[in-house]
Amino acid sequence: MAMTKRTVTTGDLIDRIRNLGEIRATYVTNAVMVQEINQSRLDLYEKLLDAGSCDYFETTQNVNVVTNTASYDLPDRYHTTLGVDVLMDDGDYDTLERYSLQDRNLYSDSLSYSREDTRYRIRGDYITLYPTPSWTETSGIRHFYVATPTDLNTSLTNETIDGFWGWEDYIVMDCLVKFIGGKEEGDATQWEKERAKTESRIERMKRKRDRGNVDTVVNVDWEFRKKQRWGKSV
Repeated sequence: MAMTKRTVTTGDLIDRIRNLGEIRATYVTNAVMVQEINQSRLDLYEKLLDAGSCDYFETTQNVNVVTNTASYDLPDRYHTTLGVDVLMDDGDYDTLERYSLQDRNLYSDSLSYSREDTRYRIRGDYITLYPTPSWTETSGIRHFYVATPTDLNTSLTNETIDGFWGWEDYIVMDCLVKFIGGKEEGDATQWEKERAKTESRIERMKRKRDRGNVDTVVNVDWEFRKKQRWGKSV
């Protein structure tokens, strides 16, 4: 079954919530409605990430590497790192491994190390390379990461969200639970059940976008050479 991409506006979401829950504007204003939609959207976002659907939100940061500079700013709205590559001398990118605190003295001698020896670590608001680069390269590091969504505002027709598989239903049902159980003081049981159905659907359909390949492909020869360089048993 093909995936349906449904683009909806903030106004579409508000109309659905009001119509399904018979929620009058005198009880819940559009401004309050948008505030709660944003919160429910963040909840949905986290559920999709927890379900392993990071590819829906994947984006890329290219980092210009400068000699003797180890740390570089993470992008705005950074959430989670998916992977980091280094641009090699031959023009190809190779996958970097993450280094741990135990590796901090591995390159404590005075020798010079190349980009092949590079590892990375996320520290605070920075991506840090180890050992500190002795080389310079435009777009020398390619950082794959998940970005947090921007908040919707009260521009009801100009802002849209992508409702893959109709997952925007979760936002609608979650808001109905909050509003009907709050301002309108009604029985939200029906919408709680509908929200639970949507959560189950997220879990079932989380990997239907691309079933052509397995999640991980490992170059065995490259992994062997990296382990040798980092002193691991092979």
